[in-house]
Amino acid sequence: MSFSLSTRLPRLMLSLPGVRSCSVAGAQQTLRVKERIESARARALLGGGEHRIAAQHKKGKLTARERIGLLCDPGTFVEYDMFMEHTCTDFGMEKEKYP
Repeated sequence: MSFSLSTRLPRLMLSLPGVRSCSVAGAQQTLRVKERIESARARALLGGGEHRIAAQHKKGKLTARERIGLLCDPGTFVEYDMFMEHTCTDFGMEKEKYP
C-alpha cells in the first residue's frame, strides 16, 4: 500500500510544533500587506491628486487613466508599474512626489 504526499501532508503539518501560531501570524501579516497595497493603489489612482484631476477637467481634458478607459474594452488593460515614482531631481522635482 503506497501513500501519496498529498494524503500525508496534512498529517505532517499537524505534527509540526507551532504551525498553527505561524499560520495565524502569517495570515495577519498578509492582511497588513494587503491593506498597504490597497492604500498605495488608491493613492496611485488619484495620480497627482484631486486638484490635478480637477485642473485637467477644467481645461476640458481627461486624465490618462480616463482616456485609457475609453480606448480599451473593460477588463482588457493591465497597468504595470502603478506604484513607480519618479526620480527626477531637476527643476525642483525632488520636492514633488506623485504616487
